[in-house]
Amino acid sequence: MTETLTDMQKKLLEVFKYTIAFLEKHDIKYIVCGGTLLGAVRHKGFIPWDDDIDLYLYRDDYEKLKKLKEEIQNDGYYLQSLADENYYLPFMKIINPRTTIWEKAKFEFLTGVFVDIFPIDKFLIDDGLLKNKQKKARRLFRRYQSCVQKKSLKYLLKAAYSFRWITFFILIQSKFCPQVKEKYLRRFSNFVLKCADNQGEYCTLLTAKGKMFACSWFDNTINGQFEDLKLQIPAGYNSYLSTLYGDYMTPPPENKRVSVHNYLFVDLKDRLSMQEVKAKIQK
Repeated sequence: MTETLTDMQKKLLEVFKYTIAFLEKHDIKYIVCGGTLLGAVRHKGFIPWDDDIDLYLYRDDYEKLKKLKEEIQNDGYYLQSLADENYYLPFMKIINPRTTIWEKAKFEFLTGVFVDIFPIDKFLIDDGLLKNKQKKARRLFRRYQSCVQKKSLKYLLKAAYSFRWITFFILIQSKFCPQVKEKYLRRFSNFVLKCADNQGEYCTLLTAKGKMFACSWFDNTINGQFEDLKLQIPAGYNSYLSTLYGDYMTPPPENKRVSVHNYLFVDLKDRLSMQEVKAKIQK
């Protein structure tokens, strides 16, 4: 294992090891993806400046994992999802609940050191409506997000002055009628499940502007390594990583070797309440 891992990366690796073991125990096919797969191929572990872990699950396995939340909790970890009050992301996280992370100021929701679990759906390559489906999924989810984010006067005025009338209306509506968020969440969830028929030879994230990937890239796996963790990586990793990054074996210029995350607050040793986090930030 790399001796120069940051404290965050060490905690991440613990959650990653648990996640892989849990998925394999339940015969859930995982797909190592994004920067995590790039790290496994190029660095045999973390990209030195990276601080997250990403996995894809096909929709059926994603729904299967949802139902195993209680077992994960019994193991000392936690599965965060849209079932959690005010959760604001269109994918799940397996977290270490003995740590505290506040990601974004406008969403008053605490997570912990986490592994991101993204659902991917299959489509036909000639599905000319796919981009429209992705656009609609993102739009529906943004409306739900508007219901759970902070509603300061400054933000309300900003929405009004920029003529984002739908956002402004949803912000006002959800401020005085909290249950309206359930309506928008239901609309998003119903749309996603309607689109997710698991048919076709290509796949993508419905809530992203992502590119299409051939399912065949993920059908077979080979032995891979991530720090001291042995795991399975897609046999078609070259095609996938080339699609995402181009010349993926060449690291970026030094001035771009930085984390994409800018967390508002991190505590790797304790689980704090939102009130405690705000008190520490204000000191």
